[in-house]
Amino acid sequence: MTKPPFPALVDSTMMAAFTACESKFLYGYLHHLAPMEINPHLHAGGAFAKGIEITRRAYYKDNLPVEEAVIKGMRALVDFWGDFEPPHSSAKTCEAMLGALDDYFEHYPPDSDLYRPHMLENGEPAVEFSFAIPTKILHPQTKEPIIYAGRADMIAEYNSTFLCVVDEKTTGSFSRNWAELWAMRGQFIGYCYAAQYFGYDVTRAVIRGIAILKTKYHHLENLEEYSQ
Repeated sequence: MTKPPFPALVDSTMMAAFTACESKFLYGYLHHLAPMEINPHLHAGGAFAKGIEITRRAYYKDNLPVEEAVIKGMRALVDFWGDFEPPHSSAKTCEAMLGALDDYFEHYPPDSDLYRPHMLENGEPAVEFSFAIPTKILHPQTKEPIIYAGRADMIAEYNSTFLCVVDEKTTGSFSRNWAELWAMRGQFIGYCYAAQYFGYDVTRAVIRGIAILKTKYHHLENLEEYSQ
């Protein structure tokens, strides 16, 4: 059997899959095998993230009023959602995610949120911060540096004092140890490293969780600090 090519690019999701199960990494990321159906949790999370991104751009870059910015974000969420029909038992419907987006910006109003996007030199807010960094680890076949890549929801300034990464997580409910899940999460260590690589003094990550229930939403916020 011919060995599949090793990926030229890796991210935190791939590394988490390898840590959890080497076979999962092999079949998912080397053989590129995946279920045919759309994962409803990933789809809902992606739609929510798109709504957050567009709302922030509309408010912080285009200077729209909060209400208009949120409406623009809702339209982006619906466009992302498309005609996907989640399982009947899922609480993460399109309507529920629209409600979650509205509830998020009621809980964290852009006009008073202490975490605001860092503004780049080109005038763009640092939302959907994407990166691709060559590592010191060489690809086993090409001998070129393996690329470590990712995308954080936002590099933010906290009350004009320090920079940090802000990332939103949707969930069905909060476990008792929800805040502890992120302490050694490679995803956020990687985000902070990437920000430092590009010259930003970032050693903190803020994880904002929103639980999607049938009739209401819950919010939790956790701050993690990492060494240089």
